[in-house]
Amino acid sequence: MANVIIIGGGLAGISAAVHAHKLGHSVRLIEASPKLGGRTYSFYDDKTKTEIDNGQHLLMGMYSNTFELLKLFGTFNKLKFQSKLEVEILRKDNSGLFLKAANIFYPLNLIIALFRFNAFSLKEKLSVIKFLIKVFLKNGKKINKIDALTWLKANGQSDNIIKSLWELLSVSALNTELRESSAVLFHSILKKIFFGGNKAAKMVLTNLPLNKIFLDPAEIYFQMNNIDYSVSERILELEVVNNKVNTVITDRKEIHDFDYIILAIPPYAIKKLKSSKEILNEEFKSMEYSPIITIHIWEKEKTINKPFVGFHNSLIHWAFSNKNHTSIVISGADDLIKFDSNEIMNKVSDELTKFNPKFSMQNVTSYKILKEKRATLKCTSSNEELRKSLKSQLENLIFAGDWTNTGLPGTIEGAILSGKSASNKIFVKKSIKLD
Repeated sequence: MANVIIIGGGLAGISAAVHAHKLGHSVRLIEASPKLGGRTYSFYDDKTKTEIDNGQHLLMGMYSNTFELLKLFGTFNKLKFQSKLEVEILRKDNSGLFLKAANIFYPLNLIIALFRFNAFSLKEKLSVIKFLIKVFLKNGKKINKIDALTWLKANGQSDNIIKSLWELLSVSALNTELRESSAVLFHSILKKIFFGGNKAAKMVLTNLPLNKIFLDPAEIYFQMNNIDYSVSERILELEVVNNKVNTVITDRKEIHDFDYIILAIPPYAIKKLKSSKEILNEEFKSMEYSPIITIHIWEKEKTINKPFVGFHNSLIHWAFSNKNHTSIVISGADDLIKFDSNEIMNKVSDELTKFNPKFSMQNVTSYKILKEKRATLKCTSSNEELRKSLKSQLENLIFAGDWTNTGLPGTIEGAILSGKSASNKIFVKKSIKLD
C-alpha cells in the first residue's frame, strides 16, 4: 500500500482518489477552490430559483469509465439512455434533419440511419458509408499531421456532408473546429461512436444538475470510505530531492509522509507551482484551449420542448430542454468569447429566431450567460503530439487530467479515465518495487 497525495479535486482528481483507494492505497486529496468538481459543477441562481450547470453536458454511451464511477456513486440509475440513436438537427427554413437508428441489429441500424438522413443525396450517403468503412479498417497513424477538414475532403466528403454532419460532431465532441482539429483524434472518436457497439452511439441525458450526479455523491463516497480530502487549500511549492518530491507545502501545512503525488491540475495551474526542478516542460504550459459559452434562458412559455436538438450551419450548436429553462451551448466559441453578455444574447436571439419562429425576446423572462474561457484543451495536431510526449521527470509524480495522453478529447470521460490511469500507474510502480 502507498500513501498518495492528489493535487486537484476536479473529475480527474476525484477519479484518481476513488481508484487509488480501491487499489488499497491511503489517499489525501487537496483542492484549492472551495468545492470539488473543477469545471464540472452546478450552482443555485437566486433570481430564477433554479440550480443550473456551469455548462450543459451531453454524455455518450461510449463513456464507460464515467458510468463505472457513477455506479460507485450510486447515481448511474439517474441517467437516461436513448433506446436508440436519435438526433434532430434544425435548419433555418424551420425543417428538421433526422438521424435515427433503425430497430434492427447493430451496426446495420446505424447504416440505415445514415441512409435515412434527409440532408444527403444518395451519392453522398454512399460516400459517407464508404468513408466510415475506411475509418473502421484503418488505424489513423498516417494522418497524424493533418487537420480533420483536410482528411474529410481527401476522403470524398462534400461540403454539404461536412456542414450537415461532421462539423457539428467535431465541434461537439472535440470543442474544436474541423479546420483545426486533429485528424487522428477525430478518427478515434468516429471509430468509438460508430464501431464501439450499439450502446456507444446513444446519447445520455439527465434532468439532475451536475452537483447531484457527480459532486455531492463524490463527497458522500469519500466520507463513507474514509478518503481524506480538503478544499480551499492551495499548494504553494513542491520540494524536490534526488529527483523525487519529498515535501508538499500548502498555505496550511507541510506534508512529508507520502510515496506518490498525482498532479491532477491543468498545465496553466502547474505553471504557478514553485519547485526547485522543472515539473512540466514549458511547451505544455502554453497549450491552447477552446472556450464554451452556455446561455440559460427562461421563458414565459418554453419554445423548445424536445430533450435536445442540434443546429445546422449555425453559431449555436445545441439546445437542451430542462425542467423550467432552455440551455443553449456554443462550443469552440473563440469568435464570441470577447463579446459582453448583452452582445452575445443579441446574437443568440437573432440566430434562434431563424431556426425557431416561436422564439421571441418578449417571451424571455430571464437569461444567464456563462463563459468558460479554457473549457477544454484544443484538439489540434500540435497539442496531440505534445500529449503523446508527456512524461513525468520526477520518479514519484504522475500527471492526470483531460489534457494528458488519454486518446480522448477534453471531455468528462477523458478526465475520469486519466484519474483511473494515474492510480493504475502507482499500482504498477509499487508492484515493480516489490519484485
